[in-house]
Amino acid sequence: MSGKDMRTAGGGARAAYRVLAIVVMAGVALQVAFVAFGAFGMLSDADDGVTVDGAYDNLGQQLHSFGGSALAVVVLALLVVSFFARVPRGRTLAGVLTGMVVLQFVLAMTAYSVPLLGTLHGLNGLAMAGVAGTAARRASRAGQPEPARAGG
Repeated sequence: MSGKDMRTAGGGARAAYRVLAIVVMAGVALQVAFVAFGAFGMLSDADDGVTVDGAYDNLGQQLHSFGGSALAVVVLALLVVSFFARVPRGRTLAGVLTGMVVLQFVLAMTAYSVPLLGTLHGLNGLAMAGVAGTAARRASRAGQPEPARAGG
C-alpha cells in the first residue's frame, strides 16, 4: 500500500464518524428543547385545569422519549463505525458515549422514584454533547500532520 493509500484508508469511515458525532451533539440540543417544550406544556395544561398525573403525556414528552431512543441508535452506529474510522481514541470516545447512553436510560427510569436523579440525567446529557464534540473534532483532525510545538 502506498503512502497516499495509507493516508486515505478509512477516510470514508472517518467522515461517517464525524457526521454521527455531530448528529449526537445536535440530538442533545434537540433533547433539551423537547424536554423544555414538555415541561412548559405540562405547566400550561395544569393552569388550564388538565389533570397532571401518572397517565399525563404531551407532545414534548413524547418527542423527548423518541429522541432518546433515536440518539441511542446513532451512538450505537458511531460505536460500530469507530472500529473502521482510524480516529485517535475514536473507539474509546464511542465506547464512553455508549456507556453514557446506558446511564441516561437508568437515570431516566429511576428519576420517577427519585426526582433529584433527573438533574443527573440532564447533566449527563450535556456531557454527552461534550464527548461527541471531542469525537467530531478528533475525526476532523485525524490524518492531518501534527502542528509544530513551540519550545521543543
